[in-house]
Amino acid sequence: MWVVELSACSSVADQAEQAVALRDASLIPPVESLFFVPDVNEVAVRKTKTFLQFAWNAVTDDTLVLLSIAAVVDLAVGIYKAVSGSEKLAWVEGVAILIAVGVITLVTAINDVRKQAQFISLSSAQDDQQKVSLVDQHGTITRIPVASVKVGNFVLVEAGDVVAADGVLVEAFNVAADEAALTGESEPVKKSAWKKENADSNPDEIVASTPDDFFLMAGSRVVDGSGKMLVLCVGCRSTQGKLMTKLREADEEEEQTPLQEKLEHIAKQMAKGGMVIAICFVILLFIVYCSVKAYSGKNPSSIVNDCINIIITGITIVVIAVPEGLPVSVTVSLGFTTLLMLKDNNLVRHLAACETMGSATTVCCDKTGTLTENRMTVVNVFFGGKEIISQTKNTSEIPSGSTRLAACFRLLLQSLNVNSIAYRTPVTSDLNPQSQQRYIGSVSEGSLLDWTEKMGSQYSTDREAAVVVDRIPFSSLRKRMMTVVSIDADVVKDAVGEVDAPQGVVFVKGAPEIVLKHCIQYVNEHGEVAELTNDIRTQIQNHVHECNSNGLRTIAASVRILPLSIIRVKENHGDTSAHLQTLEMSSIFFAVFGIQDPLRADVPSAVATCERAGVTVRIVTGDAVETAVNIALQSGILNKQRGFSCGIKGELEQEYRQDVVLTGHEFRSMSEEAMTLVLPHLKVLARSSPDDKQLLVKQLQSLGEVVAVTGDGTNDSLALRSSDVGFSMGISGTQVAKESSDVILLDDNFATLVKAIVWGRGVYDSIRKFLQFQMTVNVTAVFITIVTSFMAVCGVGSSGDKDPQGVLNVVQLLWINLVQDTFAALALATDRPGDEVLDRTPARREDSLFNRDMWKLIGTQSVYQIVVTLILYLKGDTWFGLGEDAALLSCIVFNAFMWCNFFNLVNSRVIDRGLNVFKGMLQNKAFIFIITLQIVVQILIVQFGGAAFKIAPLNAEQWGICLLIGVISLVFGQMMRLLPF
Repeated sequence: MWVVELSACSSVADQAEQAVALRDASLIPPVESLFFVPDVNEVAVRKTKTFLQFAWNAVTDDTLVLLSIAAVVDLAVGIYKAVSGSEKLAWVEGVAILIAVGVITLVTAINDVRKQAQFISLSSAQDDQQKVSLVDQHGTITRIPVASVKVGNFVLVEAGDVVAADGVLVEAFNVAADEAALTGESEPVKKSAWKKENADSNPDEIVASTPDDFFLMAGSRVVDGSGKMLVLCVGCRSTQGKLMTKLREADEEEEQTPLQEKLEHIAKQMAKGGMVIAICFVILLFIVYCSVKAYSGKNPSSIVNDCINIIITGITIVVIAVPEGLPVSVTVSLGFTTLLMLKDNNLVRHLAACETMGSATTVCCDKTGTLTENRMTVVNVFFGGKEIISQTKNTSEIPSGSTRLAACFRLLLQSLNVNSIAYRTPVTSDLNPQSQQRYIGSVSEGSLLDWTEKMGSQYSTDREAAVVVDRIPFSSLRKRMMTVVSIDADVVKDAVGEVDAPQGVVFVKGAPEIVLKHCIQYVNEHGEVAELTNDIRTQIQNHVHECNSNGLRTIAASVRILPLSIIRVKENHGDTSAHLQTLEMSSIFFAVFGIQDPLRADVPSAVATCERAGVTVRIVTGDAVETAVNIALQSGILNKQRGFSCGIKGELEQEYRQDVVLTGHEFRSMSEEAMTLVLPHLKVLARSSPDDKQLLVKQLQSLGEVVAVTGDGTNDSLALRSSDVGFSMGISGTQVAKESSDVILLDDNFATLVKAIVWGRGVYDSIRKFLQFQMTVNVTAVFITIVTSFMAVCGVGSSGDKDPQGVLNVVQLLWINLVQDTFAALALATDRPGDEVLDRTPARREDSLFNRDMWKLIGTQSVYQIVVTLILYLKGDTWFGLGEDAALLSCIVFNAFMWCNFFNLVNSRVIDRGLNVFKGMLQNKAFIFIITLQIVVQILIVQFGGAAFKIAPLNAEQWGICLLIGVISLVFGQMMRLLPF
């Protein structure tokens, strides 16, 4: 519909016509005044919930509703007793239960608000990563956030970009866009530049005419080519904006991670078990209550109160048994982890990646920028049939003067400047807030432009002088780039001799073996165009091999001079790119450049850490075998002592015992049986395509591997999506690669990926710590409540009054529930993982969340706490000389039980046989705050909460006994870890 509106807008049509006619951006007048509404390029934000909404969700939980109803009934009975004068404080318990429900609701709501804020912060960080290249009226190119794009702006688009707004192409070089997400069209749609005749066309015809499809829609992905777009619709008015607005208006449920689903399943099973136990408890306790005639001698209100207490206790058992903290713990852990990972330059896009990364068994990573510094420098140049620049040999013979060779050299510099889409612009980032000049685009192209500048040539000047007729940008499939230009005839004449004017020049640069294959001539040492004999071809190939062996990336350049009449025939061809590719045949070979990209200093140690952690690192690169092997040896991925072999060796039935290096062609030509034998030993896959990378990922997954993949290009999106966890590059990665990934490495560094492994394992450990603690409290509290309730009804214990209330009353149990659920989740889920998590192999997907050491601690701690609590319950009045003071005994038992759990919370920070439970505790401010808060509240409850909790204040001696019992709990846990089983 917006197409029709555009066509009807003559001012927009006039502006587009000017943009096409005036290729010099500096001549394009401003267009902001043509549009009436300045719009912001932001899609409608997903609706957020208020604190009151979260509180309502918490308080309407089924178990809390039942507990509240029972509390109201208990309160009514208590008020009746107080009014009648039989028990003046009978109403306190009902009020205390309602207050406890309110506290649980409040804490849950606060936690949910905090979680929402974390995810909003993370989403904002993701949005900040998206930037576009803006061209102003003077032709200056700057990088701006997507949100800053306005109607009337001109923005550059190239392969790998996600289109930021709806617009019309005013310049297009073989542009193709993937619009599947918006239109359902599975094949990329070819785009052309807007032309004057489009303004006079019927809008419906424009839309239906594929060759004249010059519109780009926001959210579509540019998969090929490059161009310039005039922005027409932004934000909620764009095609994607309208779609996203509708989606975000719906109340969507948050997607759960695999670990959340597993924990929710455990929680449901525990809830069912708790419900069955509670129902059986209530029924059996009623039967026992009646059988022993516990109601004898009591007035009706007391009997009703006993019945209500039995029901409330049953409901409280359900509250304790239902582990609300399980989903909370994983949510808190993921939210905490993602924010801290951001500080470690890992921007998490999908929460499931945090969990999966901890289970990764292999990493398939790029070489350039990930293992290397992505700081490329031209250190070797082969031109004129010889090496004119060599950093290793300390030689530099730059052609100069008016010689033919110097003219060819100037044409070479011009070819590098023009046959490139990289440009320099001021850039700031979170890692470096200071503005600095940096090349946007291919880092390799940036290094070549840096070199041409050192040689005295400016890319901006050469680009202004050349008229670009057409261009095929570099792709990992073609491994080369071509630009066709109309150029000054004198430059061509000086370089290659007499030519027929007007002339067109075809500049090509790319992989040496590809460029060399299309050349039949070369420029010799005198600047003459001579036949490219087999000897010269071999000389060039040997030079390339030497550079690759020294770890240099090699790029070759060639040129072909053609009459413009032949070049313009392309306009009558349906398949433009196919015709363009014929133009590079029979070219003149110009030069080979050796580009150095040093290995990152921390990569060898990071690779060694991965090996220690049971994670195999493999290089998957488009570079030559020699270059890849050189980097693999430097980084430790390959080891000379261990040995390695290049290519397919031996018979298939012979197992490979060494590391293996293959090319993409060798790998894809293998049978599945051969791949099965080779894959465990494959360390380097060179000269590979994105399809080879995707095939490698799928084959590794079929062997049970959990695969992490790094990628930066548009074509890496398939491998990134196929992997278990995909890492894209924050600096060099395209927007398509970023949107296909789970995590963005903001500094493109392999060591940052290793940090993600640590965090991933930390999430898994945090959940297991919480499970270990919660299971202990659940088992102990439920068991003690049931056993002592039956004892009380039967008249066994200190009180002997056949009161169905166990040693831990309802309000005390609700405080215990708050400690063992929400507070424990916050405390244990925020532990920072240490490097010791890399001393073990990755956890398998089918592994249980509980290990033997965890079950041992749960079992022994539960037994200890149950035994101590029952002994205090049965013998405490005698030992402490309490007489008939049931409130004081209840307080001692309750306080001792709570201190056991406070110390067991510390115990639960270790889930194996490690003895140092205090390691890193002081660095976890959340843990220190929460355990301090719990202790302070416990002290206040014991000394001042008498009426509500049915307890009495303790003296120093009694406090000392309770603390000692808690300390013994910690020591006992340490002793149990020393047991051999």
